[in-house]
Amino acid sequence: MGITLAIASLPLLDGMSQKDITATDGCAGVGGQTMSFVVSEKFHTVNSVECNETRSQMLTKNIDTITHPNNQTQSNVLTNNYLEVMHSINQDIVSLTPLSEAPDTSITRKLCFFFL
Repeated sequence: MGITLAIASLPLLDGMSQKDITATDGCAGVGGQTMSFVVSEKFHTVNSVECNETRSQMLTKNIDTITHPNNQTQSNVLTNNYLEVMHSINQDIVSLTPLSEAPDTSITRKLCFFFL
């Protein structure tokens, strides 16, 4: 079960263009959703949050591998639990697609979504 708040379904935030918006992949894994955000070049910044150190290192390598040198999208990889950092990072759009085989799927029951 995943939850994605897509930019196409939201009005522009305070007159911001897509190039001003920061997207966050809150359950990044090795980067499937993150890489599509970065390659699309539709966002100013893409945050990727992954709680596993090994997958986080793989994610960083994957982003470096697929990103074109002229791509202006900034990317940040955070090794942490999204629930621990969600209030401390700048983000306008959030994608949460936890692994279906994750041993603790209670994360989907603990999320509370709100818009400021």
